Amino acid sequence: MIDYPFYPTDSHLSEYIFSYGVAKIAKGTTSPLLSLPNGLTGFIIKIKSNNKAKLIAQDFEGNAIANQHSYAIGQTTFPITGYAISQLTLLVVFFQPLGMYQLFVKKNGCVNK
Repeated sequence: MIDYPFYPTDSHLSEYIFSYGVAKIAKGTTSPLLSLPNGLTGFIIKIKSNNKAKLIAQDFEGNAIANQHSYAIGQTTFPITGYAISQLTLLVVFFQPLGMYQLFVKKNGCVNK
């Protein structure tokens, strides 16, 4: 089983961030992944793993989405399925429906002009 400690979002960021946490998978175990809630965006960054660790995830069409060290997830319309094998620690951030755009583009001007 994956240990999913999630933390309260700071009031200054709650307009943008739905939730965030650290997913920890124990060594030698296999556990289902937590799916991003439908309609939200987010990112997952693998911050610690052993050499036997695997993160097997697929989108609704069966395409592999977890073969990089980190990845961003576009707005979900179907649950992401998958599982993790062996020792992994992941940073998981879920944004409000427009939160990623509002935080990085509108608020901070991160746009090519």
